[in-house]
Amino acid sequence: MINKLLMFLLGILGFASCSSESEEEYGCPTADFRVMGKVTDDANNLMDSVKVKLICSDGPWDSTMTNAAGFYQLANENGSYRTDFKTVFEKKGYKSDTLNAFISEQDFVGGDGDGYKGLATKIVNAQLKENDK
Repeated sequence: MINKLLMFLLGILGFASCSSESEEEYGCPTADFRVMGKVTDDANNLMDSVKVKLICSDGPWDSTMTNAAGFYQLANENGSYRTDFKTVFEKKGYKSDTLNAFISEQDFVGGDGDGYKGLATKIVNAQLKENDK
């Protein structure tokens, strides 16, 4: 009986902490992100079909492939606020490359000052070298 009463009270406390007032005070900020760029080989030729992975501190975030013009773009709308990413570029026959994609507070535009940081765009270009033969 005491266990049921305790669970009931904890449940009520949990729902009470989810009011809109506490979300503004304690909620996680959100933001829109766009990480994009071009990938070339060591002769500056644009590279098609390079796998581009974005990794944040808590693990892999998203991935895509470059198009025929060597361009890629990864976007996240209204996601959790993050500022530090690693961008990994991979293609068979080439050495993979990892570049940092740090987003500073000044990179965000259009925030509302109330939990939404705005949109940040980061350009990360890479140049891959062929594997040693």
